[in-house]
Amino acid sequence: MKFIRTSLKVFTAGTVLFIVLSLLLALMICYGGFKETWAFAGLIAVLSADSFLIGYMQGIAAGKRGMLTGMLSSLIFVLIMIFVAGSLFSNPFEIKDISIYHLIPIAAGGLGGAATVFLR
Repeated sequence: MKFIRTSLKVFTAGTVLFIVLSLLLALMICYGGFKETWAFAGLIAVLSADSFLIGYMQGIAAGKRGMLTGMLSSLIFVLIMIFVAGSLFSNPFEIKDISIYHLIPIAAGGLGGAATVFLR
């Protein structure tokens, strides 16, 4: 039960961080020199940083198998974000909305989870 409660806190913090970083990215695109064509790469970078932190925090909560825990947590987070973004801004979620580039945040989550094992 403690792990589930901790996981909910981690996902909540990750979602808030994702929203804040996405808004900063939007401000950089609107008012800064960030090109609009780089928006997808920026979102992948934001999602990767967030997934790394989620993987790290989940690895700490799990205590062992950090890389696997981080990757699975990041996979869940990425799928939730794709589903939410797809349902808010375009047609209903479809499998074709998933890109090979979404593996980058999942790998970042695995690295975050592995960091918990190596930093002990």
